Amino acid sequence: MTDAATVAGLVAQRLGLAPDGPVAERLAAQCRTLSPDRLAMVRLAAIAPGLHAELLPLIDGATNRETYFFRDPKQLSALEAALRISQAADRAAPLTLWSAGCASGEEAFT
Repeated sequence: MTDAATVAGLVAQRLGLAPDGPVAERLAAQCRTLSPDRLAMVRLAAIAPGLHAELLPLIDGATNRETYFFRDPKQLSALEAALRISQAADRAAPLTLWSAGCASGEEAFT
């Protein structure tokens, strides 16, 4: 019999997650809700090459779909203040920003 903690660990490792991070914790909680048969299928998918359909619902349920983070006025003000401090420290250096390609694009638009 395959236990949920073992399967969650395998999936987290496969996805490159920190074993004690919040996404891995949500993943472990999801694994605890699976039937023994489904858990065994997820375990096989986690150790097999490629991304299998058995993993997709777990990935979907463990990840955060919120896209409002950088549109919060207080956070935008804090970001603006941090950029002004950075720019004042070294006016000769160009200001560059990197926005990771995630979610649905609102952060980059902001």
